[in-house]
Amino acid sequence: MNDDKLNQLIAKYLAGQCTPFEKREVERWYDQYDAGDKKYRNDDTEAMQASAERSFEELSKRLSLSTPTRRTQIRPTRPVIKVWLAAASVLLIISFGSYFLFRQHTKPQLTANQQSSTIKPGSNKAILTLPGGKQINLTDAGNGVLAKAGSISITKSANGQLIYTAARQDAPANTEKIEYNTLTTPRGGQFQVILPDGSRVWLNSASSIIYPTAFTGKTRAVKLQGEAYFEVAKNKQKPFIVTANNVDVKVLGTHFNVTAYSDDAAITTTLLEGSVRLSKGSSNALLTPGLQGIALHNQNNISTQKANIEQVMAWKEGYFVFDDLSIKEVMKIVSRWYDVEVSYRGSVENKKFGGTISRYKNITELLDNMSQSGGIHYQIEGRRILLTN
Repeated sequence: MNDDKLNQLIAKYLAGQCTPFEKREVERWYDQYDAGDKKYRNDDTEAMQASAERSFEELSKRLSLSTPTRRTQIRPTRPVIKVWLAAASVLLIISFGSYFLFRQHTKPQLTANQQSSTIKPGSNKAILTLPGGKQINLTDAGNGVLAKAGSISITKSANGQLIYTAARQDAPANTEKIEYNTLTTPRGGQFQVILPDGSRVWLNSASSIIYPTAFTGKTRAVKLQGEAYFEVAKNKQKPFIVTANNVDVKVLGTHFNVTAYSDDAAITTTLLEGSVRLSKGSSNALLTPGLQGIALHNQNNISTQKANIEQVMAWKEGYFVFDDLSIKEVMKIVSRWYDVEVSYRGSVENKKFGGTISRYKNITELLDNMSQSGGIHYQIEGRRILLTN
């Protein structure tokens, strides 16, 4: 989000004129800024920094005044509680079938050991691997052109994007040698890439995508490990195919999310817009918007079900959304983003959780909410978290 757009959105937010999507964009920026990312996305000048600070102060005043009305009350008659709070999001806890809503509260004082072990959230971090094995650390690399691949320029922007741009738009596509790049995010990292055809990919933490520097064949094929959200540029002559752990996702132009972590039980494809055909071995499935296809690692069949879009897409919007997930499922997601190891003691693994919290808060805020449930306790040692009864 550039500074002009952000200032316009903040003005709309303060006037109460934002759409729900715009509202979340502003709140996401607020959370990131409050978490210590003091830079504007596209600029780091003193003027932009001062403008960001003024915007933050305005939002802080407004949010502090509106706090009482923004707290969501418990609704025990509803089977699923959905909470979309503003920047001071809190976590709903579902423990042994009972609902607990944690209102905003003053943080307990941390011990010296806990203070030294504060674990911050992930950020834009990735490694670009070029043909021949050369690696570029995108976290440290400056903005601008990083490399060339034939007529393609590879550029890093200031807002966590890697952009592939053709220098000669009229150049015959089949005259260039096909070379492959790999974009890899570590645990605690995320990044975006705009592919040579204009398709956009958001890569979640602990993920990688392999793609050609130019789509010269009859298809546009990429390989994914981990999780990514795709907005595919339309091209009826060249289907876009994502291969993830023996599952092929074939599209012409659409928006969808693929989760394909090796430590998950299945590869899950969730469709937001357009249509998607899934195939694994001899099995096939056609998805329509709002559905997700599930392919277990050890089976060839593909099942479909209605998707919880909010939960699936929360990571891209800067949130965690948990809908009655086990503590192991919750902490597996959390551990990838905060780059921590989690262990358990006692019967804590029987608990389930649900609700929403920003991904840009320190992990202690999430753990404090769990602790307040009356059944979860935690200890932090370095980057290791122990959960007990």
